[in-house]
Amino acid sequence: MIDPAKAAKDARNEFRRLWEMEGALRPGPRSTQSARTIARAAIAIADAEGLQALSMRQIAGSLSISAMALYNHVPGKAELLSIMIDEVASEMLEPTSGDWHSRATCIAWTNWQSLMRHPWMLSVESHRPVIGPNVIRKYDQELAAFNHLGLSDIEMDFALNSLLGLVRGCAATQIDANGLLKKLDQTDMEWWQVRQPLLEQLEIERLFPLASRVGAAIGAHSSSPQSPEDSFRFGLDRWLGGMADLIAARTTSR
Repeated sequence: MIDPAKAAKDARNEFRRLWEMEGALRPGPRSTQSARTIARAAIAIADAEGLQALSMRQIAGSLSISAMALYNHVPGKAELLSIMIDEVASEMLEPTSGDWHSRATCIAWTNWQSLMRHPWMLSVESHRPVIGPNVIRKYDQELAAFNHLGLSDIEMDFALNSLLGLVRGCAATQIDANGLLKKLDQTDMEWWQVRQPLLEQLEIERLFPLASRVGAAIGAHSSSPQSPEDSFRFGLDRWLGGMADLIAARTTSR
């Protein structure tokens, strides 16, 4: 079990690193600007090579400083990751005008595009959010798309998180496909052409006619085993339709 005193100290230090730029916390060394610079360098490395390749030594080299100098601003990789996440959130701040439908669509595609730029974000724990200024500002602005629509506060949070869950799920498949195609000198079509004769020998169409028919249809549509972005578009349209029905019901009840 974690020592409560240590947990409280760690939380204070975390808030100091994340919020010092905003002037919210005064005690301690004012090193947030340097920590943010380090975080941006780390993001560039993680984008190019993945989070598993990130090291304090590599970050220091990219900034032409010593590895020990980094520890004057960020005590370790875990603490640095929090600032990286908050920096990425600053790229996704949403417009504060427009109807809920256009704003929700913007939220979905902005988060999709961010995950395509920063695929390592999918491997970051999301249950306990980073409580940084940009993360909270992003949450506040995204929630505003669902405000004054007759939804309860809990429904607003559920609406936003179900939308972001749709984004993350489809984006994960797309990112896997992107990574696979980079690693292998083989297109999806070439991959399928090798396997199709083997499936025909097994008489798959007779054994599993529905899977064969639908699989052939998606293959003809996208020239690949799956179409994650098209699945996302389909899911987003259905999500928007379902939300429109809920909002209309709330309006009618009022």
